[in-house]
Amino acid sequence: MKLKLLAASIIAASLVGCGSDNDSDGNNSISISSSSTSSVVSSSSVSSTANTSATFAGLEGTVANDTATLSGTVTVTDPDAGEDTVVALTDATATYGTFTIDADGAWTYTLDTAGADVAALDGADDTLTDTIAIESADGTAATVTITVTGVDAAGGANKYAAITDTTDGDTGELRYALDDDGPLSSGKITLSFLKDSSAVWATRKPGDEDEVGTPSHAFITLFNENTNNAGAIIDFRVKGDAFEIRDQDIASIDDGDIVPNNDQWQDVEITWNTPDGETLPVITVTIDGEAVTTDPFTAQPGALGGVTHVSFRHGFNTETLSGGAFKVDNLKVYSDVAGTALVFEDDFESYSVDESLDAEPYHSNTHEAVVAGSSDGGEGGSGGTGGSGGANKAAFVDDSTTDDAGEIRVSLGDGQLAGRLTASMLRTPITAAKDGEEKNPDAYVTLFNSTGSTSGNRSILDLKVRDSGFEIRDADDLDIETAMVLDQWFDVEVTWTAPDATTLSEVTIKIDGEEVAGGTFTTTGTSSADEDGSVTNVAFRIGDSGTVISSGGIYVDDIVIYDAVDGGSVVFSEDFEGMAVDTDLVPTEDNASVFADRTQDATVAEIAND
Repeated sequence: MKLKLLAASIIAASLVGCGSDNDSDGNNSISISSSSTSSVVSSSSVSSTANTSATFAGLEGTVANDTATLSGTVTVTDPDAGEDTVVALTDATATYGTFTIDADGAWTYTLDTAGADVAALDGADDTLTDTIAIESADGTAATVTITVTGVDAAGGANKYAAITDTTDGDTGELRYALDDDGPLSSGKITLSFLKDSSAVWATRKPGDEDEVGTPSHAFITLFNENTNNAGAIIDFRVKGDAFEIRDQDIASIDDGDIVPNNDQWQDVEITWNTPDGETLPVITVTIDGEAVTTDPFTAQPGALGGVTHVSFRHGFNTETLSGGAFKVDNLKVYSDVAGTALVFEDDFESYSVDESLDAEPYHSNTHEAVVAGSSDGGEGGSGGTGGSGGANKAAFVDDSTTDDAGEIRVSLGDGQLAGRLTASMLRTPITAAKDGEEKNPDAYVTLFNSTGSTSGNRSILDLKVRDSGFEIRDADDLDIETAMVLDQWFDVEVTWTAPDATTLSEVTIKIDGEEVAGGTFTTTGTSSADEDGSVTNVAFRIGDSGTVISSGGIYVDDIVIYDAVDGGSVVFSEDFEGMAVDTDLVPTEDNASVFADRTQDATVAEIAND
């Protein structure tokens, strides 16, 4: 997964020509914005020939207080020959660390993580600022500003259990058996859950109330020793537009005041209390801190005894689902109503992404439940993002006009014969029209060459991201079997290499770490008359001329472009954390965007689970 997702913290800066902007160091979110100080010309630079002061980009970065080093690149632009360099510094003393920069602008900031002021930072909003003075070859002065932030208690956690149901032999389920800790006559469970709006019924039995294509049902169930629906102490149902309790007629859940927030994390707390073995448990349920019933209620008839199993289910035994998952995080089970005696907890951070949960500590009834999320921050669950990249901002791209597709585009100047692109993406359900008719527009990850800078079918690669899956334009013989799940982050990695600018590139594509399309292949998008293996622009696009999107779009995060197939140096990176929400990413005379011309209908969006 974004999921996954990038393990590196990223500095992003404006590209100037084909200069490099930034780098990343490890496990921390890094924000960057381009700025420069007023130009100051030293007396040593004055001569009979008028000097033009340099300008800078890549002067700001942010690092968490538990990270030792931070790297990046300052770009110097100076029309005077030989003056687009930096005066080198080695281990220059700063307030909270040391700073080294070479003539090409590549720098490393080493943070004193043991320093009292640094170690005392508490949370992302608690910060310190360090500044380092630098100058270009002609004496133009600038300041690199490093913001040091505290680490939240959540520690960048971001994994969760994702439950699907693609087979008709069993229900998708994550089940925990209390075994020797049960049965619990009294207790409490707390957790965070999210149901994707894209999760719908793929098959239904004749006569069922909900039709194929309508929202799925998920359940949070506390079983007694019978472990069946008739013996469930509570079977809490999460539908598309309402909560229900099976075999209970409780109006306050159905009156619309408390409803599922599809695609957003919600916190649930359930308590039960059985005075004795002969009395039905008394139950309370709260969603996001709000009681779903005016008063506690009694479990359904037959649900005597204590809780022996905690279950999270998605779908039904004989029917199947498609398009999304029921997600669970931060599960805690207590043996008392007050929540002071913890008997089990799991935040899923100790697992690998895509690891199956059908093994200890979970029960053998677990089915189609895997660990999802990313490996580098952005918690799924209470207080987290449910998104990618270790933070909570991303680019959102739609297509609101008929004159061109929506996109964000990065310019690589004269181009690169080889390189690697990594990014995280999410496609939402989309409502769009073209020429008055309903349309389901394609999204694209595109590598343009010099001859195809305005046309997708004259590109080195045009990877289509459709509701139905992934495709490569003009490559019908290359199949991609990887599923595309709406409202779910995925990681994409593309490498390209060509021996010269007159030869088509060799390309590889990985989605969520898995190589697709049979491995390395030769691009076919460029015409034979204009073969050009040098990538000049990278774009993330959706829609086309004539299409207008009324709702939905694509999210793009953690973009990193390297100058070599195996990584090499970072020439562009952006994780959007240094930008305000709603920042317009379209470059204009008044907006020095880090993105290139032809960027359109693109803004910075919040992706936290609020």
